[in-house]
Amino acid sequence: MKRLHPLIFAIAASLLITSCKTESGSTPTTLTDALVQAWTFTESTDEGMAQREAEIARLPREKTLFLVGFQWGTPYSFNPLGSWPDWPIRPEFNLMYEQLTVFNSMTNEIEPLIGSLDEANNDFVSIILNPAARWSDNRPLTSADVLFTFNLNLTNSDAPCSYISGVISHLTVDTLTTIVRNENGDSTDVLRKERVFVWVDKEDRNNPLSVLDLISTVPIWPQHVFEPLLRAAGGRISDVVRDPMSRAQVVSGPYNYFMHSNEKIVIRRRDDYWGNDALRGGKLPGPEFITHPIFKGNEHASTALRRGDLDISSNFIPRVWNRPTVDTWFDGPPFFKPGAIPMFIINATRAPLNNKHFRRAMAFAINYEDVKNLAVSGYSTEITSGLIMPLSSELPFFNDEDIQKYGATRFDPEAARRELELGGFTPVWDRKGNLSHVLNASGDTVPPIGIMSPSGWTDFESVVRIAVDGMRRVGIDVRPNFVDASRYFSVKETGDFDMLFDTPASMRSKSTPWARFEVVMSTRNFRPIGQRMQNNTGRWNDPNSANHIPQVDSLLRAIPLMSCENEKREAYALLNRIFMQEQPTIPVVYRPEEFYSFNTRWWSNFPTESNPYAPPRMPVASAGTRMLWEIVPTGGR
Repeated sequence: MKRLHPLIFAIAASLLITSCKTESGSTPTTLTDALVQAWTFTESTDEGMAQREAEIARLPREKTLFLVGFQWGTPYSFNPLGSWPDWPIRPEFNLMYEQLTVFNSMTNEIEPLIGSLDEANNDFVSIILNPAARWSDNRPLTSADVLFTFNLNLTNSDAPCSYISGVISHLTVDTLTTIVRNENGDSTDVLRKERVFVWVDKEDRNNPLSVLDLISTVPIWPQHVFEPLLRAAGGRISDVVRDPMSRAQVVSGPYNYFMHSNEKIVIRRRDDYWGNDALRGGKLPGPEFITHPIFKGNEHASTALRRGDLDISSNFIPRVWNRPTVDTWFDGPPFFKPGAIPMFIINATRAPLNNKHFRRAMAFAINYEDVKNLAVSGYSTEITSGLIMPLSSELPFFNDEDIQKYGATRFDPEAARRELELGGFTPVWDRKGNLSHVLNASGDTVPPIGIMSPSGWTDFESVVRIAVDGMRRVGIDVRPNFVDASRYFSVKETGDFDMLFDTPASMRSKSTPWARFEVVMSTRNFRPIGQRMQNNTGRWNDPNSANHIPQVDSLLRAIPLMSCENEKREAYALLNRIFMQEQPTIPVVYRPEEFYSFNTRWWSNFPTESNPYAPPRMPVASAGTRMLWEIVPTGGR
C-alpha cells in the first residue's frame, strides 16, 4: 500500500476546504470531507516546523520528562488504525488512547481505567464504565465507543487489533441504576452506569483467559471521529490510514500529540483529562511534556541517561553499577525484576534442527552463567529449564523435580555430547582441534546453522556469541548471523531463519504463564514457511507430521477453562514436561519486562522495590502510567 506524503495530503485537504465546503453538521461525502470535518487540519509547513523545533528547544526542562525505548526510526504515522503506528499510539500504550482496564504485573491484578472489572467467568467478562470518562472534545466516552472499537476489530482483518477475532464473539450492554439519597433522605438522585459484557467465543478459541488480557490491551477509539471516516472511505481502513494524523487528536488519555521530527516525538499534558479527578484525586500528572528522543543505538541513550539528559529508559545498559547517576528497581543484583524469558527460536522444519536430540544438545552446551554475568551484566536470577518462571504468580506451577529430571537448560558439555550421539551426529575436528563439520547418521555433512539477531543490539549479540562458542566446543556447527533490524523483524513470523533470538510473550499479563506456552508451542493456525505465524514461529509439532503431539494443543485449550488449582498444576506440569523433552526453543536467561532505569537529576520519586506504588514499568503503558502523577520535579539538582 502506498502512503500519501503528509504535505500532499494536507494540500488536498486545504483545496477541498476552499472549493467543496460542507455545512456545519452535514454528512461528509468524501474521505477528505470527512477528514476536514473530523479535525482541523494543521499540518506544519517547513517554516512552521522550524518554529515548533524552536519551541521544543525552549521547553522548560523542569516540566518535561525525557524517556526512551519505544521509537528507533523516523516517525511516519500517528494514526491509531494503522498496523504499526509510532509511539505513543500503538495498542500497548495508554497515554492518548486508553484501554478499558490496565494490568498491574506487580500485583497480578486488573485495575480500573475507562472502566472497572465487574465479573469474569468462562462465558464473559463484564466491565462497568466510569461515567466520568470523556474524550478531549468533551464528549462522553460511552459503550457506543467500546462497541464500535471492538466490532471494527472483530470484522476487519486489517484492523490493528483484529487478533481479537476468535477470542471474543460479541459484546452486549446493560445499564446499572442506583438511587442515591441525601443524608436527610428527602431528595434522591439516579446514578446510571453502563456495563459492557465481552463474550467469550465458545465456538472458536473458548478462552476466557485471553479475554481478560484483551480488556487491558485493546485501545478504545472515538466512534464520532472514525465512523464518518470509514463511511466516507467505503469501510476501507487502508484508505483511512493514509492520513498520518500528525496533529492533536480526539483522545481519552492524559496526553495528546504536540509535535515530532526526525529526532524526537513530543506529547503534551491535557489539564482537562477526565481521569485526573475520577482516578487521581484531582492531581495533574507532573510532566507537562513527555519527549521521546530518537537515538541511533543503546550507547547514545545510555550516555544521555547518565548525564541526566534522559530521565527514564527501557534500553539495556551494561554494568549499571558503574553508573552512580543511574538507578534501578533493586539497589543490587539483579537490579531489574525478572518477568520474561529470551530464547532461541528454532526452525524445526530444517535438518538437523528437526531432531530433538540435536536441540537438547544445543541447550546443554550453553554456559548460562556466562550469559547471565557477561552478556546481561548479571541482570538475571539463575535460569531453570522449561517455560515456567519460579517467580511471582507462576511459582505455584513450578515443579523443580521435573526440571531436574527432564531439563536441559543447564551447562553440561558431556550431556550435550551424549545427546548428539543419541541423535546420530558425529563432529569432525581438524588437526588444530577446531570443529570442521558435523556428519549426520547417514554420513552426510550437516549444513552450518546461523543464529539470527539484530546487529547493534549489544546484549543480544553477546548472548549469541556465548551460545555459539559453547555449541562449537561440543561439536555443533553454529555461527552468528547479525542482520539489520528490518531484516530480523521481516522474517520472525515467516520462518526464514535457522535460529533466531527473541523474547516471546515479553510482557506479563493475566494469562501468564499460559500465554508463554501458547506463543511457543501452539499449532493453532499452523502455516508453512513463508506465510506469517505469530505463535510457534519455529513451526515445531507440525499437525500434518507423523511425530505430531496432539496433547499439546489439548492442554492449551483446557487450561484457560480450569478453576481447580490442583488440576491446573497437573496440566502445566505435563505441558512443561513435554517442552523440556522436546526442546522446541532454548530459553537462555531471565530478563525484566522492561529494563527500567532512571536518573533523578530532574525528577524524583520513581517507583522502586522500597517504594513500590507502581510496577517496574515505563510510564507509558498499563499500570506503569501511575508514575506520572507521583514523580516530582527536582529543579535539576
